Amino acid sequence: MIMITELSIDVSGKKAVPKQELEDKLGYVARIKSVSPENREDLSFSGCVQIAIENKTSIFNGDSALILSNKDFREFLNYYNVKIPEYLVGKPVISIYTRNLCEKLCGLIPLNLDR
Repeated sequence: MIMITELSIDVSGKKAVPKQELEDKLGYVARIKSVSPENREDLSFSGCVQIAIENKTSIFNGDSALILSNKDFREFLNYYNVKIPEYLVGKPVISIYTRNLCEKLCGLIPLNLDR
């Protein structure tokens, strides 16, 4: 059995949502677990949206979530070429974390494998 603990991926041509510098950040391949409006009554997704992810790291037992503004969320949907937010569930993503003692999810890089 082969275990890979670290794999470098060139993300220089990819865009992080929300936009940010990727210097001194950690990235893990993850899967989108759920997408829901921050305000549960906002079924039109017109406000902020929470995207929950799951990965196989031991840092946070694999579960994290990020809240995106409506503008950033619409851009995120466009990267995957989907119109319905629920269609993001199960899609792969690179989760971006700060690199310090209290690692925190700070962004997502879409991995659209359907293109």
